[in-house]
Amino acid sequence: MDFSKNQVRDFFKKTNTTHLLTAGQWGIERETHRMNSDGTIALTPQPDAFIDPKIQKYITVDFGENQLEFITKPYEELDSLFDELDCIHKYAYQHINGELMWPFSMPPRLPEEEIIPLAEFPYLEDGLEKEVYRRGLAVRYGKKLQMISGIHYNYSLDDQLIDLLHQEFAPEQSRQSFVNQLYLKIGRNMLRYRWLLVYLYGAAPVIDSSYDSVIEDKINNNQSDWLAQFFDRDDFLKYVTSYRTSRFGYSTEVEDKYQVSYDTLEGYIADLRKILSTENENYRKIGTEKDGKIIQLNTNELQIEAEFYAPVRFRQIQKDGETLLDALDKRGISYFELRIHDLNPFSKVGITKEQVQFTHLMILMSLFDECDGLSDEQQIFTNQNHQLVALFGRKPGLNLYLDDGEKIEMKAWANSIFEKITRLATFIDQDNGNTYYADLVAAERQKLDDPSAILSERIMAELDDDPDAFLKLGLRLAEDYQVAYDEN
Repeated sequence: MDFSKNQVRDFFKKTNTTHLLTAGQWGIERETHRMNSDGTIALTPQPDAFIDPKIQKYITVDFGENQLEFITKPYEELDSLFDELDCIHKYAYQHINGELMWPFSMPPRLPEEEIIPLAEFPYLEDGLEKEVYRRGLAVRYGKKLQMISGIHYNYSLDDQLIDLLHQEFAPEQSRQSFVNQLYLKIGRNMLRYRWLLVYLYGAAPVIDSSYDSVIEDKINNNQSDWLAQFFDRDDFLKYVTSYRTSRFGYSTEVEDKYQVSYDTLEGYIADLRKILSTENENYRKIGTEKDGKIIQLNTNELQIEAEFYAPVRFRQIQKDGETLLDALDKRGISYFELRIHDLNPFSKVGITKEQVQFTHLMILMSLFDECDGLSDEQQIFTNQNHQLVALFGRKPGLNLYLDDGEKIEMKAWANSIFEKITRLATFIDQDNGNTYYADLVAAERQKLDDPSAILSERIMAELDDDPDAFLKLGLRLAEDYQVAYDEN
């Protein structure tokens, strides 16, 4: 299915189903920190109001006791999605006893590692397992690294769209096999093109000084890494778009050591199961117990599936007693999760409707763009492109890698991607009788010529030479959002 060819476009015109391209179900997960008015993280226990099982479907805690996670239901209408996200935020503000919510992905001022409180779940049946898992994350990666927050973008294709594509392009396949192939193709292409989202929406170009130790440790411990050639701190300080999605943020050694297949679901599951059962020598030396206390679930490369911090992950609703991989193996893919978006500090809910819609257009492009497979070598190039844009995305003339390893200027490649997205947006607009999506794409494309409009540049423009400028900006925005919710 190549959207650049008339066959696909004629199919949607013939069946009068272009409207299904903008259909589907969206869900958002947003992480944030409860913090004090001086910019330090709150050391108080999570409010009792959040322990109610009815509320826990929408508000839970992540790694740290002060680190909240807001979870929406899946919605077919984005207005409904954002209404619920807004309601969740309002409820949280009403029950955090005057504390603030940090608006950035990179954490506010952190205390020493030993003082950061891990999340506790004494009220859950599997609470001990959750607590041990977090202890394991702490000993493996350090607590400060785990205090990073972000947006998880969940999406499923419209069932009617799937049925139409299945009947037209692969009626000989089982429906679920066809569905799996659609999501795998989206996954491969989103891995290829995700660097564009990092450029546009990377919103973590600065850190608080309390996070400096994480940067230094990562630089000192990765001198054999291909990125070591770029580890001039003064250089990437000028050009970074997203510490969070870079090597200095939410990434693990697993991503460097293993390439998980996105060509088949069987390969994806088998590769992950292999990693989950492979012992890590360093974690073996740490052990599973210390001073009579269990400190990690096991000594394997990953304790559980959730520790696989990939930018794209496939999902299936789990039944009681099932692991995610069991559910995928039995019933296939039902939706996927993008973990690319930083928190947008200029939105009180951490992301905008326009970001969701543009990302959806990239998902559609990924669905229809030709992509037969993604080899291990190609996947390495996609990871390197991600890292280069995360650390040097604002550097003029930055070069990235194509599938064959040839270099291409980032801006030139971005323009070719925008050409594809523009064709898609224009086609959708013709059916709607307006220019909404084309205008949305044009506004994003303009950021290639005017980088001052990308989120990382907008953030840097708000800062001055004050060493605490980042903290002060975060506090100002947090206070503004607190007032906005108090008034509603």
